Amino acid sequence: MDTTIRLEGVTQRVLMRWTHQGLSLAFTRWQENSETTKRLRIVTQRVLKRWTHQGLALGFTRWQENVETTRRLRTVTQRVLKRWTHQVIPPATYCVTSGPP
Repeated sequence: MDTTIRLEGVTQRVLMRWTHQGLSLAFTRWQENSETTKRLRIVTQRVLKRWTHQGLALGFTRWQENVETTRRLRTVTQRVLKRWTHQVIPPATYCVTSGPP
């Protein structure tokens, strides 16, 4: 009888140890999975921010180039208009002041 009781106690302890090992292993895997998921989320957010900022930077650069081009073209257009204006006015003035040819 003592042997049977003793064996039952040993069996209970072995079963509890196996159960706890299984739970411990499951908890450890869950913890590692949680840490990996958190790390991947952080890395993904960094990558998305970098992509977003690159897109904004590219858009800003193109806008800036367009503004510079528009300014340059406006200046050139003003110069051309001034030349045309000054080329047309002197002959007209000349005709008025000196009389008919």
